[in-house]
Amino acid sequence: MLVSSDDANIASIGSQAGAFVPWLRPSDLATDEATSADVVLHALNWYEAKSGMVDGVMLLQPTSPFRRKETIIEGIRQFTKCKESVVAVSEVKVHPNRCFSIEEHGLKLCLSCAENAGKKIYAVNGSLYIISPEELRENRSFFNEKSVPIVVNDAREELDIDTYYDWWLAERLLEL
Repeated sequence: MLVSSDDANIASIGSQAGAFVPWLRPSDLATDEATSADVVLHALNWYEAKSGMVDGVMLLQPTSPFRRKETIIEGIRQFTKCKESVVAVSEVKVHPNRCFSIEEHGLKLCLSCAENAGKKIYAVNGSLYIISPEELRENRSFFNEKSVPIVVNDAREELDIDTYYDWWLAERLLEL
C-alpha cells in the first residue's frame, strides 16, 4: 500500500504501520483545489516510472475508515472480471424527488423526474474506487456511466468523515 500525504507525522505513522511512503506530497497537491484524481495520478506516475506499468489502481480514502475487507475483495473481483471502473455506492436516504431549494417565493422542487419515482437512487460513498490507469488518465475521474457499482448497505461501512459530526460518530462507533 502506498500512502500519499503532505504531513510528515502522517507519513511517519503510515511508514510505521508498514505502508510504502516514498515522499511527502507536493504542496500543490495538498490544497482544497487538488482532486483525488490529481493525487492518485501523481503517485501512479511515480510508481510506474520506478516499477513498471500496473493493471489497476485502487483508492481507499482515509475518510472511510470502516470499509470491510469483503467490499475490497468484491471490488477487485468485479474489476478483474469486467475491466471497468468499480465504485462503492450507497442508497441515498432522501430521494431527489423530495429535495427542494429555497427560492424568493418559497420552495422549489429540485428534481421532478417521473421516470425516477419509486426507483432506488444511489450515491458514491467514497469508500472504494478501482480503475485502470488508462481510464483515470483519460477521464481524470474514478467513475462514469459504465462503472460497476459495489452496493454498500451497512451504515457503519458507508460512513464518510467530512464533518465534525461524522468524526464524532466514528469515535462512538469505535467504542462499540
